[in-house]
Amino acid sequence: MLSFEKTTLWAGSLGNSAFRKERDARSMLREQLLDIRNRAGHLVSLIRRDIPGLTVHDLTHLDALWETASLIAGKGYPLNPAEAFVFGAAVLLHDSAMSLAAYPAGMSEIRRTAEWRDTVTNLLQLESGQPVDPSKFEAPPESIEKLALGEVLRELHAKRAAELPSIDWPLPAGGREFLIQRSEIRTAYGDIIGKVAASHWWGLSALSNLPPRVNAGLGIPADWHVNPLKVACLLRVADAAHIDHERAPRFLRAIAGPVGNSEIHWTFQERLGKPSKDKNLLVYTGGPFDVADAEAWWLCYDMLSMIDDELRGVSTLLDTRGVKPFVVTGVRAARSPESVAELITTKGWRPVNTDLRVSDVPALIELLGGKRLYGEDLSIPVRELVQNAIDSIHARRLLGGFGPTDGAVNVRLRNRDGAHWLEIEDDGVGMSATVLTGALLDFGKSLWRSAGMRREFPGLLARGFKPTGRYGIGFFSVFMLGDHITVTTRRPDVAISDMRTLDFQKGLKMRPILREPTMEEVSLGLGTRVSVQLKVPPGDKEGLLFVRMEGDKHITTRLRDLVAHVCPAVDVTINVEEDGKSEVAVAANDWLSVESGAILSRLGNGESRSIKFGVSHLREIKDPSTGEVHGRACIYPGGFMFDQNGVVTVGGFLACGLDHIVGILRGETQ
Repeated sequence: MLSFEKTTLWAGSLGNSAFRKERDARSMLREQLLDIRNRAGHLVSLIRRDIPGLTVHDLTHLDALWETASLIAGKGYPLNPAEAFVFGAAVLLHDSAMSLAAYPAGMSEIRRTAEWRDTVTNLLQLESGQPVDPSKFEAPPESIEKLALGEVLRELHAKRAAELPSIDWPLPAGGREFLIQRSEIRTAYGDIIGKVAASHWWGLSALSNLPPRVNAGLGIPADWHVNPLKVACLLRVADAAHIDHERAPRFLRAIAGPVGNSEIHWTFQERLGKPSKDKNLLVYTGGPFDVADAEAWWLCYDMLSMIDDELRGVSTLLDTRGVKPFVVTGVRAARSPESVAELITTKGWRPVNTDLRVSDVPALIELLGGKRLYGEDLSIPVRELVQNAIDSIHARRLLGGFGPTDGAVNVRLRNRDGAHWLEIEDDGVGMSATVLTGALLDFGKSLWRSAGMRREFPGLLARGFKPTGRYGIGFFSVFMLGDHITVTTRRPDVAISDMRTLDFQKGLKMRPILREPTMEEVSLGLGTRVSVQLKVPPGDKEGLLFVRMEGDKHITTRLRDLVAHVCPAVDVTINVEEDGKSEVAVAANDWLSVESGAILSRLGNGESRSIKFGVSHLREIKDPSTGEVHGRACIYPGGFMFDQNGVVTVGGFLACGLDHIVGILRGETQ
């Protein structure tokens, strides 16, 4: 008898003593599951070859999930034979795609994926610090290929798990082999097995995408319908909770030689005993961890907190959906390092909660992302928001939704309900609700370089996408202009009903809310619109368009001139709307062709001597071998500091001024 056949979940569903009246159907499901186990065993046995250093992911891990699931669900948990079959098959498939063998065409199939191209691009850029030649995607250095293969298999394994029930492996002499060889079982349950297997990698809220019920297949009693939510929750908590010494054998560690983060995982797991249950809590014990192993202890603590989150989240979800919750609903002492240390002991040191914390996040953002960083220049948030908009249009161009010159940004000043609003709108790729409430709000982390954006737009990085925004703080400069900000967005591939608005009603003093857009906000169409209610009317002193005082007179600029000044050399057309009138502030790449005086007027004082000098002397600076234009400029030997009209642009946006140079030079941020 195999180890999992002794568990309460197996005995109550697929075991020999259960459901005597439907013995034939139960026996057939049991035999099919054991056959899938034999086949999946070959896939998982190869994981170590393709991703060296992982803790145990073979059949011993998969079989042990029955024991862990039985412990969590509790004795007598209602699981009919069809649900047990789907659970058992999903267990077998959920990690099987972390082997290259899960791809019948091997590396050629992997190399065709956007994830492969993105990963290789990222690794090559990290190694060289230079843009990547696309030809290197197909034949990267061996060291890069090994790293990339492991990362891509992990990235794709859940998605591939959903496909495994329908994939076939051809035989040399003809014929095909499936993981679920019996066609009527594959037809009836293959799709839901794949979805449940993939769901262990989803966020908890995404489980609502599973169907509410799957009815019985051919030859299966009608009342054996499957509740996918129940089965998926059972898989995810069992998989999360299975961390103990069985997954990190000491001798195997000596053979495998894990390094880096993998070594830390081995260190803590080899010192943990199997979890037990006390009332409604899982209890983990282990140790001791000496000073040299403190990092492993803290990783263990973080894992216990994660398991506790999963158990509590699943318990709430099942209860709200009218499904019987599992007996175990949390992990003992998971929220206190001091309490965990009583069960998972240390030697020579004492863990205390010394996590780095920011108790006043709004104050930190104001310090690092607002006036303290940018000064009093209110053109900065306009530049940053237009920069994000143009990055979004560049992304859509590369993904094939636009031609090389398509897309536009619209900047408006409007009166709404007696208040002045600035709106910056683009028709780029937009954001999902996940990115809108996640990566966008992750202060100090670039939205475009986040893992979430790579998952949303696979292949974008490999197509040569180079966002101008790099540091993940630019969006927060908008709070220099006002406290009430709305961000309305819609991706081109989703329906209008999926459009969402993130609403900052009181700046950073109150959490923003995610809501459905108003009728006026729905007019956006595609892309993203950022709207900010201005604290100060734009023409007043310290307003957006205020320049200086001359006696009692306010000297202001036009919105068109402000936008052209901070975006003098962009490759996307920017339209402005002010006082009900629309006009083009900057046409895509017009800095290369418009007359010199018009370009120089964007950069500074339109009556300065440097402009008169530059009109006659401005020259195109071009690489003769590639034809790439690096600037339009000239040396200006005279003049004062305030009589300069020379700038460096990054991505077409004003970055800094130049002394004794008139015109535009292209640059990069450091």
